[in-house]
Amino acid sequence: AMVCHVDLPEYLRSGVELITGYNEAMFAYPADKYFVFEMACLLLVAMGIAAFFGRHRLAWREQTMFLPLVGLAALLMFKNAFTRSDGAHYPSFYAPLPLLLAVWCIGWRGAATVRILLLASLFYPMAQTRGFSLAKLIECTPLRYCDELIEAPWREDASYLQTSLRLRYPEAALPPEIQSRLGQSSVDVMPWESSIAVLNGLNYQGRPIPQSYAAYTPWLDDLNAGFLASTNAPAYILFACAQDATIDLRPAVWDESHTKMALLENYAFDSEFKLPMRVWPYQNIEPARVFLLKHTPHLRRLVPIATNEVSLELGQSLPIPTTTNLVFLTLEVNRSIFGKLTSAMLSPRMLIACFEYQDGTTGYYRGILPILKTGVLVNRRVESTQEIRNWLETATARNMAVSFLSFKTHSPWAFQTPFKGFLVEYRLEEIEKSASSH
Repeated sequence: AMVCHVDLPEYLRSGVELITGYNEAMFAYPADKYFVFEMACLLLVAMGIAAFFGRHRLAWREQTMFLPLVGLAALLMFKNAFTRSDGAHYPSFYAPLPLLLAVWCIGWRGAATVRILLLASLFYPMAQTRGFSLAKLIECTPLRYCDELIEAPWREDASYLQTSLRLRYPEAALPPEIQSRLGQSSVDVMPWESSIAVLNGLNYQGRPIPQSYAAYTPWLDDLNAGFLASTNAPAYILFACAQDATIDLRPAVWDESHTKMALLENYAFDSEFKLPMRVWPYQNIEPARVFLLKHTPHLRRLVPIATNEVSLELGQSLPIPTTTNLVFLTLEVNRSIFGKLTSAMLSPRMLIACFEYQDGTTGYYRGILPILKTGVLVNRRVESTQEIRNWLETATARNMAVSFLSFKTHSPWAFQTPFKGFLVEYRLEEIEKSASSH
């Protein structure tokens, strides 16, 4: 901390928050893809069987030190690969697995079963795709570490990153008038497209947790909220609205909820411009709207004017007050013992937030338990690009009102009910310049 000039306790605390909240906030159910998930499970079971029948190879003291480390490493690799079920995460189990098994072979000299497992773990490319190639072998085994060591430049500084991004995304260059307007003023990007600032050579000054969907615990959210409310807040924020404003079918305005409250209080809507952006999953180039927000400290304040206690059962409809103010729901949702066990094994059971709107339509979104604890906006829909602009302009009353909110799940046994919390109504007040100057 003294050498690197960092707040080491806060750094460690944020790391713990990111790790402990990841499973609950970022899980996605495994999807079949040539038995990738099933093969990983078979390998883990085979490792357990090999450890059980080969346990007498070592003295009990050595077993106590060695086997738990191998088991913990395998479990963490498995969770890292399959908590989020997509092609970008699968290799993080198979690539290091041969290294772990090689260490096991060295520790258990003469263990034929472990050597067989080591050879079996190298056949992941054939399970991932029909066919085999040297490129797939390099990508999905420990050989990729050697490949990256050779290909990666030894010095990747900000200038290199800027050049690299410009080559990959040339269409993301800012309009000249916006580039001139920003100049060397500090800039942050929401919800996550920080590459816009880097490739355009802006003075990027990001939030402590730079991606909105990653601030998924109250502590992480408060860290970002405190940053936007401080004197270190960036002079401008680029709020980029491409195809999606969040991930995993979450309500867009629920991510970084406290931070967005600080955003409304300290930033004024300035202007809008268009910027072609690449969107997942196929990296198609689509026109996107970007909203420029200017830092105006203590521009407004959110004043709580009414608080009501809430107790909700699964499927029970919660009437949402009809008001032009902002209504936030803070809800404590706990999992049952079986729900916690299921969550620890791989993925939690999903909670679904069901919105019934004033026009009779409904919307189904994913409810993230730790985010619900922060307090989330529930009386207005903020999903489309225009609805996001209305919200940023503090004209949320133009958006569709919510009549009822309920929570549902396909696994009611995984939750403890009722859910307890509060509905809090806030009035967003403009702070007069004369008052703020004193």
